Amino acid sequence: MQFLRAFALFLIATVVVGVPSSEAAASRASAQPAKLLVSPSGSDANRCTQSAPCLSLRRAYEVAHPGDVVQVADGSYSSEQILVYDPSKATAKRRVVFIAAPGAHPVFTSGIQLAGAQHVEFVGLTLDSTRGNDFGGTAFNRQDPASPRMTDVVFRNGKLQTFNIASGKDITIANSEIGNYCYCNRFSSNNIFSDAQGDSQGITLTGNLFHNITTGGATAHAECLFVKAVDGLTVTNNRFLNCPGTGLAFYDSATGHARNILVENNFMSCQPGTCYGGGATGDTIYLDSKGSQSFSNVTVRFNSSTGEFLFDVNASHAQNFRVYGNALGGGLSCPKGGSFKADYNVGVICGGTNRVKLPTFVDSSPNGDYDAAPGSKQIGAVPLSFCAKNGCPTRDIDGNARPRRWNVDAGADQRDPAGIVLGKTIGAARLGMTEAAVVAAYGSPRRVRSLAAGSGGPRLRLASYRLHGGQLWVIYDSGRVVGLGTSSAYYSTSGGLGPGGPLSMAVSVGFRPTVCRAEYRHAIGAVIATVTQAGRGPKKRVAAMWLRTGRAKLPVKCAAGR
Repeated sequence: MQFLRAFALFLIATVVVGVPSSEAAASRASAQPAKLLVSPSGSDANRCTQSAPCLSLRRAYEVAHPGDVVQVADGSYSSEQILVYDPSKATAKRRVVFIAAPGAHPVFTSGIQLAGAQHVEFVGLTLDSTRGNDFGGTAFNRQDPASPRMTDVVFRNGKLQTFNIASGKDITIANSEIGNYCYCNRFSSNNIFSDAQGDSQGITLTGNLFHNITTGGATAHAECLFVKAVDGLTVTNNRFLNCPGTGLAFYDSATGHARNILVENNFMSCQPGTCYGGGATGDTIYLDSKGSQSFSNVTVRFNSSTGEFLFDVNASHAQNFRVYGNALGGGLSCPKGGSFKADYNVGVICGGTNRVKLPTFVDSSPNGDYDAAPGSKQIGAVPLSFCAKNGCPTRDIDGNARPRRWNVDAGADQRDPAGIVLGKTIGAARLGMTEAAVVAAYGSPRRVRSLAAGSGGPRLRLASYRLHGGQLWVIYDSGRVVGLGTSSAYYSTSGGLGPGGPLSMAVSVGFRPTVCRAEYRHAIGAVIATVTQAGRGPKKRVAAMWLRTGRAKLPVKCAAGR
């Protein structure tokens, strides 16, 4: 229960960062007033209006125009929902959006299937089919190579057991809970594969929780995600927990292709007793060319796993295959030849820049927390210079910023968030936070001293931490944070403003000089943000940044004059 509460908070945090930017228009549409309504008490003889709702999603899809929002009323929907290709929507620029009505929790007990349906989005729905295939689709006619395929489809902020995507194009499943089923009940893996229309293309899985999947002794394919032929697959910010067999499997497409793949910022573990590769941790990614299947343009980076990443790949069938910045409790197979390359992974014996010592996680159990533990070898393991050349994710699995001017943690978690939010936070410390919460995040400070208050009264307390080549300062008033400061280049805003950055950036966002030499201020509501200057002329840079409120004052003397 505690983990599910944490995942709910994770979904809130990833509503913006977890959903691809291409969904911005549809997200705006879902905020518009709904004109249409589907209800368990409706009738498909109706026009799906608020006063005369229809019964099925198919009927509402037929009636709706691109950009329309269809509310889904509370209750259970037992009939099979099949949305079919509609030529009038083939060239649409906006989606038809099905969204749970305010306060409603609609449940579809026969799932939702798409037969060539296009430009459609589902928000906040629960799919709980007894047949074992809750969500997915195919082309309008699976046997016809020219048949319209399911295109531009989004399922987000919902709950389902399994999904199957056959020759889909531009499909996104985001911020949803996936699992809670047993293979023993005729269920199969979550699948991405091809039909007569060719490889699935542009598939995105982001911000999802895959968990609570059991086998019941079944011997069928058992994994959280099974991928055959695909051209364009992005798997980011997901939690594949306690997966039977393995978390993510690529194989069984003897003459097919798997290309243009990014697997990034995921947590992964397998279910003891079922793990491919044996042992308690087994393989959490299993990729096998099985003779002639080819893999090209594959990047697997910044994932945290209790198990091994096994790449059983014929070197001639692996082109531009990069594996870097992962934190692996079970190691990494290291294929020789071809263009396979592994760099700055932790828990890996491939030599080169990889680190042999294992990472340590907060909780390594199959349903655990794979955030980096204090002192883990993954902290700061990936050099800034490597990221500048090869590219590293700017945020971690929780949406926390990774550093722009400092070495990056391997794995999906950046232990100390590197972001500054003007008027609110520096790293994990936040104005208004309790002292106990700061200590939980950063430990005991290196030094604590008394500090005069700006408006008189009881003195404040200034705690100092030595972090990331600089200092982090926290000012307390009666056990609450009223001021924050840092001189470490590790921390910056999303735009790059922070210590070590150009002073011109501070001026461009509203910081103005004060009577104090080399000091610039900017009021953000009740918070005063201050930067101090280092260097002269065109080399002026930010030396330190402060955020303060209430009675807090800077613990530095003002040198008058400029």
